[in-house]
Amino acid sequence: MSLRHYLVRGLRRLTGSRFSTLRRWDYWRRRLRPALSYSQTGEDMILRGYLIEPSGTYIDVGAADPVRGSNTYFLYARGWSGICIDPIAANVAEFRRVRPRDRTIEAVCSNSGEPLLFHEFSDPEYSTVNPAAVAEALAEPGVTLVSTKVMQTVALSALGLKATPTDAALLAIDVEGHEMEVLLSNDWHAFEPRVICVEELVSPIAAPTLVSRFLDQRGYSLVGRTRLSSIYLHRTIAR
Repeated sequence: MSLRHYLVRGLRRLTGSRFSTLRRWDYWRRRLRPALSYSQTGEDMILRGYLIEPSGTYIDVGAADPVRGSNTYFLYARGWSGICIDPIAANVAEFRRVRPRDRTIEAVCSNSGEPLLFHEFSDPEYSTVNPAAVAEALAEPGVTLVSTKVMQTVALSALGLKATPTDAALLAIDVEGHEMEVLLSNDWHAFEPRVICVEELVSPIAAPTLVSRFLDQRGYSLVGRTRLSSIYLHRTIAR
């Protein structure tokens, strides 16, 4: 036998148990390491518990930035892909650069069936088609109106979406007061995602909201709440 063989065998005898302990420690260190959140207020930390599959699909309405503040980037990084809708051209261009697997649409998602007036602000998170939200944004210190333009609208029902609650599917909505119009634009017979994450500035915990009542009628229950968003799970999964 070679000198190298004797040295390796001796090292294993001396340190084998220690190496085994280190391997176990490294395994649990990786398993228990805190996950990184990309969402604005930790929405993705809750969503992880209900969307565990290595692949699936999402619809991100009001997608904004592809990474920062995104409720779907953690899924994209895992291997998922989907459709991202946003009315701001710069956001759409950045999505197409950073997340090429996604289909990105520059439009306002709505059930209106006609173009809508879109207000873009210096802080894009305030941009909206909701007149009441426009007044609220202008009252915020440092927030200014950048542009007002007519935008084409797209309904969720026009996208050919298919999903049942057992499928790995997420609908994420962040549209500054236009949530009901987005939900009403969906064909609930064809697209019934497992989880829905909606930005609701008024929490449905103390009292039902328009969104929570609507989703309750379609079989969804509130399972999580952050400072800004509500997370609903279909009751066939929640049982």
